[in-house]
Order: sequence, then C-alpha cells, then structure tokens
Amino acid sequence: MQHRDEDVRTTAQTALENDQDFRAHRAAITKRMTANRVPTIPAFALDCTTLSRKILIHANGQFGPEPACADQPPSLNRVTGDLAVDEAFDGLKAVYELFCQVYQRPTINGDKDVVAVVHYEYEPGVPYPNAFWDSVSRRMYFGDGDVNGYLTRFTRSLDIIGHEVTHGIMLSHVALKRTNQPGALSESIPDVFGSMVKQYAHRQTVDQADWLIGDLLFTDKVKKPAALRSLKAPGSAFRDPDTIGSDPQPKHFDDYVKPETLDEPNEAIYINCGIPNHAFYLASMEIGGTAWNTTGQIWYNALTDTKFVRDYGFERFARLTHEHARTLFGVSSREAAAVQNGWRQVGVSIE
Repeated sequence: MQHRDEDVRTTAQTALENDQDFRAHRAAITKRMTANRVPTIPAFALDCTTLSRKILIHANGQFGPEPACADQPPSLNRVTGDLAVDEAFDGLKAVYELFCQVYQRPTINGDKDVVAVVHYEYEPGVPYPNAFWDSVSRRMYFGDGDVNGYLTRFTRSLDIIGHEVTHGIMLSHVALKRTNQPGALSESIPDVFGSMVKQYAHRQTVDQADWLIGDLLFTDKVKKPAALRSLKAPGSAFRDPDTIGSDPQPKHFDDYVKPETLDEPNEAIYINCGIPNHAFYLASMEIGGTAWNTTGQIWYNALTDTKFVRDYGFERFARLTHEHARTLFGVSSREAAAVQNGWRQVGVSIE
C-alpha cells in the first residue's frame, strides 16, 4: 500500500523499519520459549483479585525512577491525571479479568507483575506510532501516535491493550513463525482476544460488539469511521486516500496476499490475519450470545494446546479449533458446526 504523499510514506517507512527491529528481536528471543508452556486450566476456582500492575513512564529516552501507578504499594494505586497511565492501568485490569475469570489463567506468563510502559518514543521527541510486547523485558510498550497527527496514544483502545497482552500469553505457549500463514495467525489470535477483552469488559453480545480493533486510535485528521482492523468486515476498517489509504485486508483465502507481491513483505502477516479473524467472527455470530465463553474459550483451548506449534498454518489451526469445539461442546453441537462453517466460509476447509 503506497501513499501519494512523500512525507507520509517516509514516516510510515521509518515506523515499519523500527517496528521490524523490535519484532525481529522478539522473534529471535522467543524461539527458545516454545517449551515453557503454562499448565492446563486448573479444575478449581482461582482468586482473581491478586493482580499486580506497574505503569512506567518513558520520557527523554529514560524511564522514571519509580512506577507512575502500581497496585503495590497501595499508595500508587490512584488516578494520576495522565491519560496514558490511567488508561493502561485500567486496561490491564480488564485484560486480567477476562483471562483469569473466564479462562482461569492467573498470570500472563508466570510473572507476578504486569508491566506497561507508556509515552514510549523512538528517541527523545520522536513519537512511537505503535504498541508492542517485548519478550526480553516482559513489558508492553505504548506510543503516543505519529508525527503527522493521524494517530493518538495507543492506550486509548482497550482492544489494543488486550492484543499486546495476548502476544505475551501466546509466547508462553508457542512462538509462531513471523511469516506467511503462521505469521498471520500470530497477529490474528491477539486480535481475537483483544476483541474478547473489550466485549467482556462491556458485557456485550456478539450483536452488540463492533468487532473493530483500534477504532479509538485515529484523530479527526482521518476520515471516519476508521480502525486498524475489522473482524466483521476485513477490508473496510479504514478508507481515506488523502491520509492513511485503504484497508487492504482480505476476508477469504482466495484473496490471500503473497508476501513477495508487497514492497514490505512482512506487512503480509498484518494483512492476511483478516482471514482467520473473519472465521472467528462468523463462528461467533452463528453461535450467538456472548463470544468470550464460546468461540473465545475454543480459541483459548487451541492456543494452549501442546499440539499447536510454530509452523501451524490456517488449515491446521482450523482443525485444532474444531477439535476443541467438539471436545468442549459435543461432536454434534451447534458450536462445533459453527466453527467448521466459519472456516469454510473464509475458504479454509477442515473436512
């Protein structure tokens, strides 16, 4: 996707190059993490009140001397007036509540503390227009937007916070290859649980949910509606040729984008994740009700299955989700049929 404005192209290219450095670093480190799997869901109820959050501020290339907000000591558990700090603090609680209360998972990857860094910059005075999970520090990093003023702080979107936490959770189970179909799955699964976090926090049914990722990120300089991705309608999340261009995501495997056809081949994993995203949406809509305890539970069980390994493509993952749907809800259940139908409608057969 090329933008006609040279300044915009340059900014985007710089963002991609820096982002690739972070993500390549993450991939290199996490190849060794596949064996460090979190135990299966316990049969007993967990205490989901023991969350320990820490929010750090990054300014002038350095971190503050102490957390700006934290659960411990209790004196730091307060509203700070810094929107990014407060949004990250509240957002981490919402993520924790979904994974602990619904999926019986007490930690992200075994760490006591959940740490987020806000106001992250490339270098002093240069905003970071993205968010990421760092495997080395085991922290989430959130930037405040871009130099063109098209994006605002990434802590605004609860689904983005959920997306980044899910990267940390995934890496406790499987370090998917960051190319082709495994790479697309490595972005789709965080999108799925980012959406589940938002839906659970607002107690939304599948009909009430917007199924958007990052819809609060764009400023008034960008034509609305605008979001990063849409699980409901991949390819429709944004459309503004004068600023950010148009959403290139396919929703069917027939339109799968080959990396070699792109100027930036790694963009393909963010484009093609629309296919499994849409399969999840279709299955959820067919089942109805609330997605976090049906399709969300199916996807979570597939994610934490030891059979799920780093070279899984769409078909193998589809079969795994169908297997868990049958195990959870019954071989002839509507949930199992819906999962099979969802994948079939995006061109991925599991028959």
